[in-house]
Amino acid sequence: MFGRFMFITLLLVALTGCNIFESPSSMIQPPKLTHSQTELISAVDQLLPKGAIPISPTVQGSSQTISFANVNGSDEEEAIILYEIEEDYRMNRYGMVLQQSDNTWEKIAQFKIEGYEVAALQFVDLTGDGVDEVIVGSTINAGQNGLTIYQIENDDANALLHTSYAMYEVQDLNQNGINDLTVLQFEREVGGTLTLFENEESQLIERAKGELPASWISYGSMAVGSLTPNINGIILDGFVGAHSGVTEIYVLEGDNIINPFGEQEDFLIYNPSITESKDINNDGILEVVMMEAPKGYEDASYVATPYFDSYYQWDGKQDFIFQQKGYSNYAAHFSYMFPNSWDNVTIEIEETHFKFRDYSTDELLFDIQVIPIDTWKPKKNVYVLAETKTDIYITHVEDEDLQDNFILEDPY
Repeated sequence: MFGRFMFITLLLVALTGCNIFESPSSMIQPPKLTHSQTELISAVDQLLPKGAIPISPTVQGSSQTISFANVNGSDEEEAIILYEIEEDYRMNRYGMVLQQSDNTWEKIAQFKIEGYEVAALQFVDLTGDGVDEVIVGSTINAGQNGLTIYQIENDDANALLHTSYAMYEVQDLNQNGINDLTVLQFEREVGGTLTLFENEESQLIERAKGELPASWISYGSMAVGSLTPNINGIILDGFVGAHSGVTEIYVLEGDNIINPFGEQEDFLIYNPSITESKDINNDGILEVVMMEAPKGYEDASYVATPYFDSYYQWDGKQDFIFQQKGYSNYAAHFSYMFPNSWDNVTIEIEETHFKFRDYSTDELLFDIQVIPIDTWKPKKNVYVLAETKTDIYITHVEDEDLQDNFILEDPY
């Protein structure tokens, strides 16, 4: 009874956007549901097996217990609900697909999810028919994940692909106008593979593959997309030892995924720690990261150095072109991108107060201060950059263009 009550409560939160931790006074008025939402809750209550408990993905995709996507080719989005239930003394996990017909919601498909945890749930059209497939990633055991792609068709869930994975990304790597799937598989001290799966007659087939060296200890991120205006590819960031972050680039060449720099005795990019390649300037092209010590910190230890991140784009040949520099503090959950005019920028840190100064003149260029929200009091000439449940991010610099360079990273 309690599990079902919790499921319906969380379903209400997902549908209405309410916060179940709001104060009692804010909850005096019950959430207003549309007629369709009321019917959905009623249908879920009837269709869920007794003892079902709601679950949501832990790593990638929707964080809700219920999602909506066009997975059946109808004019309306279907509702996809994840739950777990004890069966024969073990917990099993399922996905249930509901479709609205007239004024009722009907169950049209169900799929079982292997493993003990749902890591990913996404909805993407991988076959080019305008209808989303269901991507489910799950944790099977320590160090092993399973990835299954379902196509909801004829009131059934058909598995188009099942494979192991460490990471995956959906992008148009082969540039044919249809999303494809890039999967990274990895086993420490053995090596790994990159595999491209693409659509062929409504099936996902292996299109290309590439081998990865065994010297990697772990991978931290995989970015798939444009490396230059004309070349798509894959950037892998990981580490090979203490204070040894590395980055490599791979591109599609025929049926192979290759390193365009050829066989190397060393890694393409070394950094003092792991980095994350991404499109930092929103121009549609991915950048790699090269860490550097700020001016004045050249002789400081690794622990005492607040490294800057310099972002570069590959030129498609043998070199990289500088794009922008910034500072990220993952403990404080923020990043700040520097204007390219800041040639001599350095940083001064006083506990949770970060000051960017001109190294030559000591001029304050910008500052960021993180203040616990329960101690914050508004002041004149202090400007709020962002706010979370626990902290206020402020600056003493009025320039709005400089303020816009602040990025609040997801703390959760």
